[in-house]
Amino acid sequence: MKVQTENQAYRVRWQYDDYAPMPNSPTNRKATYCFIQVADTDDEYIGTALCNYKDQFSKEEGRVISLERAMDNAQMNEPQKKLFRKEYYTSIGARERAHLKKQRQRAPHYSSDLNVLRSLIGM
Repeated sequence: MKVQTENQAYRVRWQYDDYAPMPNSPTNRKATYCFIQVADTDDEYIGTALCNYKDQFSKEEGRVISLERAMDNAQMNEPQKKLFRKEYYTSIGARERAHLKKQRQRAPHYSSDLNVLRSLIGM
């Protein structure tokens, strides 16, 4: 995904991985990593969302949480964050947005990380 602010271009990508919380752990968990790269520089900011082994992995939830954390690491201001959120939600289709909304209703423990998003996008 590409995002253009008034004076800077960014490239956003995600990566998914399994990880073990401890060496030789019998339970692998899922992780979602968001990378925000500033165009024409080597600057890259990373956000991570880790899935609890009791939770079902959700690609959409992981993307939203890791994007928020990557934007926090990049120390973006609120207008920049709003632009990134808007670009993300327009890049995913209506089906994925409906699925994400349904998942949030079923999983209230995610709500603490996503209250800001809900108010900004009207979900």
